[in-house]
Amino acid sequence: MFKHYLSFLLMACFSAIGFAQDDCPDATSTLTLSTFDTWTNELTVTVTNTLGAAIDYPIGFGSNDPFFILDLTSGAYNIAVTETGYNDGNSPIAVYIDGEFILDTPAIPSGGGEFINFDIVIDAVTSGCTNPQAVNYNACATVDDGSCCFPDEGFNCDGSCIDTDGDEVCDVDEVVGCTDETALNYDPSATEDDGNCVFPIGGCIDPSACNYNPDATDNDDSCDFAVPDCT
Repeated sequence: MFKHYLSFLLMACFSAIGFAQDDCPDATSTLTLSTFDTWTNELTVTVTNTLGAAIDYPIGFGSNDPFFILDLTSGAYNIAVTETGYNDGNSPIAVYIDGEFILDTPAIPSGGGEFINFDIVIDAVTSGCTNPQAVNYNACATVDDGSCCFPDEGFNCDGSCIDTDGDEVCDVDEVVGCTDETALNYDPSATEDDGNCVFPIGGCIDPSACNYNPDATDNDDSCDFAVPDCT
């Protein structure tokens, strides 16, 4: 039984959404292997890093499940694809990095235990807006992708207005005031209630009455003018 080896050197970049700088995750690139092997899931994949540690060993890569997908951080890896069956009809394996076609490997020879392997180098980066003045600044980005946005105040990058409270009134168009029609200071132009509505207070509004109420706004005909000295 002959074993067949194949080596390639691949480079890859990865775009990711970042987090606060102290919490930035490692950038990753997505490795995808695709095959049209004519037999059901007879291929296995072993991914090994430069330290010789096996990272992933899935089973069932073949016609029923023709895609092997794995996210990898920056580093050097060896990818080995092994046929576990004894069938004919193996196809080349298409290699993709972040959805970009890289190459087709030769077909794996028929026979149990036959395999091909190849090396890849992942150089993953996080792309995004690197300008701290932009509204979409990405503290984790290491490569600027030209997406920085500087919209006018009160607007989003796509030109739509910001509506913080979801009342279908743009923040820039909000009018703060009393929105209760029963209040003394009701403002018909107000779109956002400020919590300062003033409501009528019934009582005696005549300062000469014994029961004068300086806080009253509406006379309720309760004034008492008992004499002398309101006793």
